[in-house]
Amino acid sequence: MSRRAAETVRACGGEGRSWAAWLLALTLLLLPKLGRADGLSGPRRFALLVASTDGGRERARLRYPSKDTEALRRVLTELGGVTDGDIESLVDPDGPQVEKRLLALKQRAAQTTGSKQFFFYYSGHSDERGLLLFGSHLDYSRLRTLITDIPVDVHIGILDSCAAGAFAQRKGGAQVDPFLLPGAPAVSGHAFLTSTSEREAAQESGRLRGSFFTHALVTGLRGAADSDGDQRVTLQEGYRFAFDETLARTEATLGGPQHATYDIQLVGRGDLVLTDLRSGSARLYIPEGIAGRLIVRDSKGALAAEVSKPSLSARLGLSLQPGSYRVTLFEPARVRRGLVTLPPEGIELALSALRDVPIEIATARGGILEAAEQTEAASPTEEDPTYRVIPGNAGLVPPWSVNAIEKSRPIVNYFSLNLGWGRAARLYGAELGVLGAYITEEVSGLQAATLFAVSGGRLRGAQTTFGVNLARGDVFGAQLGLVSVSLSDLTGLQGAFVTYSSGDLRGLQIGGFTFARGGVYGLQAATVGYAARIYGLQLGGISIAGQVAGVQVGGINVASGRVRGVQLGIINIADDADVAIGMFSISKKYGAFVDLWMSDSAALNVSLRLPARYSYSLISFGVHPAGAGAGWQYGLGFGFHAPLSERLYGEIDDTVYGVQPGFATLQMPSLLNVTRLTLGVRIARRFAVFLGLTFNMQWGFQELEDPIRPGFDLGSNSMPHPRWRMWPGFAVGMTI
Repeated sequence: MSRRAAETVRACGGEGRSWAAWLLALTLLLLPKLGRADGLSGPRRFALLVASTDGGRERARLRYPSKDTEALRRVLTELGGVTDGDIESLVDPDGPQVEKRLLALKQRAAQTTGSKQFFFYYSGHSDERGLLLFGSHLDYSRLRTLITDIPVDVHIGILDSCAAGAFAQRKGGAQVDPFLLPGAPAVSGHAFLTSTSEREAAQESGRLRGSFFTHALVTGLRGAADSDGDQRVTLQEGYRFAFDETLARTEATLGGPQHATYDIQLVGRGDLVLTDLRSGSARLYIPEGIAGRLIVRDSKGALAAEVSKPSLSARLGLSLQPGSYRVTLFEPARVRRGLVTLPPEGIELALSALRDVPIEIATARGGILEAAEQTEAASPTEEDPTYRVIPGNAGLVPPWSVNAIEKSRPIVNYFSLNLGWGRAARLYGAELGVLGAYITEEVSGLQAATLFAVSGGRLRGAQTTFGVNLARGDVFGAQLGLVSVSLSDLTGLQGAFVTYSSGDLRGLQIGGFTFARGGVYGLQAATVGYAARIYGLQLGGISIAGQVAGVQVGGINVASGRVRGVQLGIINIADDADVAIGMFSISKKYGAFVDLWMSDSAALNVSLRLPARYSYSLISFGVHPAGAGAGWQYGLGFGFHAPLSERLYGEIDDTVYGVQPGFATLQMPSLLNVTRLTLGVRIARRFAVFLGLTFNMQWGFQELEDPIRPGFDLGSNSMPHPRWRMWPGFAVGMTI
């Protein structure tokens, strides 16, 4: 017995006194060996998952890339040997941000020892040249270089996007099959998989809530691709399953069939294991004797897995999280459905748990099976034995209500009146509660209560309370209350003093404090508002976002990423903004510059320039040391920057100055407005020279005040103040 094991036995009460102590000691002895026996516990895996919904102004915005990355993230951390600390997800980054993260991963991987692998995944827009990332372009050649430069043994790259087959093509040679040498010490090389060929479009599905290819890949990695039954899914198995399923599911779509492609160059011993089904999740086994297409949905109605099992003799296992699932089995002329509770130790699906459900016979678009699949997610009716329909419910609390007559099956209500609070599985109608309303699965209609309204799954309609609204599934409609929370996507209106949306919000989010973890496609208005991504308008006292494609308006605007649009506020802060209009605008990518220049209004001018991509703010100070116009001036300005070529640029700006005549005393300043039109040449990254014309207007407020320069005097001694003078001028200087 090892010293560590012996010390553990003694701590448990003495050697030989407890069988539990001996068992613990044996576990400690075997634990290292068990870890080495696991094919995924050896190499350390790093992963970067990128979702891009926005491919530029000329392309339609995608809905499900972030869902694709989240589904893949779960399977990699549950079954793929990737720890939470070694996986990162980016949603709607631009090209430089992706490059920055890949370079950071390169440094991080270089600092670790042992066997290592890197997994890159992209879901979004692309063309035949590269990835389209939030208005920027990342070439395939550059992406391949960034991936393969990471110092690991195996590089895995998966692209689920249009025309991505060009990424898998290599110049100067023909694609060959991978070769694995029996005597080689380990697997090394690269594997690049794409969801489409060079001229095909990648497609996503509203029913799948994701892309066809990624859904097939994730289902395969959860066990559907385990063709040899060894409880491990290899690269070859996962690719073949994803190829077949994607092709089968897209052959009849408007976008046409998708053909996944690959470039796999691996050498070493054995195949590359992507997921180990023995670790992490619970197993749902589909035994021999069951054949057909199976659809598995979780308690919120989200699709967990969809797979074909053509053979009665084969046994299939799916690795899922423990919980409740609705399983639907489609056979050639029969549909069965049932509710299954999956324990941590797993369970085998029994046909006795599935009951026949009616299907709609339709042949306009296909056969009986297709029609059944189209209505798979439809609401249960009185003919569906999976649920008990009780049209009307009334009661005080769930045990003292009409619904209490059903002891085993979930209940569907069309109307419910609760003096306290009620409970049912599904609601298709209206529920009124004095205290609360609680539906465990989904709501289609109205939930209204005083303190709380809860929908455990999808909500189609409205939740309204004076307290808290909670929807765990997708919301199509409205949430109105003191606090409104959506834990998935919301399409419609979310209004409350405090609002929270965990997924994407398409519509309107209004509140005192609003928070959206996903993208807001529409309007977010609040005293303090936060959104991971804004596509539209963010309006508030303090507006905070990650990426912005639209307009951000507030007293203080903050964007941690790219602003492809306009920031309008007193203080604007962004990583990279197109246009920022305000008193103080800081774009971290462009930093700060100093302008040194001469003009007709002041011999020496110094300006702090705070540039964005196409605009800039100016904080200026000028001195004219001698003559009739001697004095000093200070001002704030704003301008637009127009690149004309790589080095040549044009600018127009306007600055309002306070002008102090002389240097002895402070007086009532006159106002000077200076509009500049300049042409500049950038000689180095931080050095440019410019020259141009100015148009000046001065307002004087004192009786005997002299103008700082001769000009066209539009006032007279007989006119009341202010006196107004204007004149043309010049500006010449440099930016450093």
